[in-house]
Amino acid sequence: FTEEDDSFLKYEEEDGRTVEPTYFVPVIPTLLLNGSHGIGTGWSTSVPTFHLPHVVDHVRHKLLGTVPAGPLIPHVVGFKGRIEPVLESNTSNTESLQYRSYGIVTRPSSARLVITELPCYVWTDDYKNFLIAMVERGEIKEFKEFHSTDSVRFEILASKAQLDSYEKKGLHTVFKLTSSFSLNNMHAFDRHGKICRFTNTAEIIDAHFEVRYAAYATRKAALERLYA
Repeated sequence: FTEEDDSFLKYEEEDGRTVEPTYFVPVIPTLLLNGSHGIGTGWSTSVPTFHLPHVVDHVRHKLLGTVPAGPLIPHVVGFKGRIEPVLESNTSNTESLQYRSYGIVTRPSSARLVITELPCYVWTDDYKNFLIAMVERGEIKEFKEFHSTDSVRFEILASKAQLDSYEKKGLHTVFKLTSSFSLNNMHAFDRHGKICRFTNTAEIIDAHFEVRYAAYATRKAALERLYA
């Protein structure tokens, strides 16, 4: 957000006072940085977050009329696992609509597992309850927690035979260390305050670009009048 925009933004009025603008015009589409998840009357939305440098790069390509090297891939700040498209795209520039995130699990010894990252959108308390249920069913012996304010660490004890069996099935599968999300439900307000469905991130960038480019034109015209 730049102060130079303040003079030509449309402001709302409340009780006879001028309050906030109807909408701001950030230099990049912040919806793709912050994401959006929620439910309203008749609508819901789920927009994942993306990496700032990648969003800037795509906006720059839009400005120059060139093609980005590849599609935007969802990104979560601080997430140490991996995020991959569920279905391979036909070309490197085609955006997948389904993604899966993977937590991190290692087996440092024959009877111990260490989980140092949960998949995206999985809460620590919810996962703890999942492990408690595994203990109650006899699927693992016990687990311990060694979390910090910005990291997670579960240490799981089980028999060698159990862990050998789980490893064959896939530790991520057995211990539910994956989560899926998609781009199939991306809804947001347009410049007219109407809810729109966006089928891919390029449409969000295009919608933002149209408004931001017009804002630059308005600002330029104002400066030309000022210094004429």
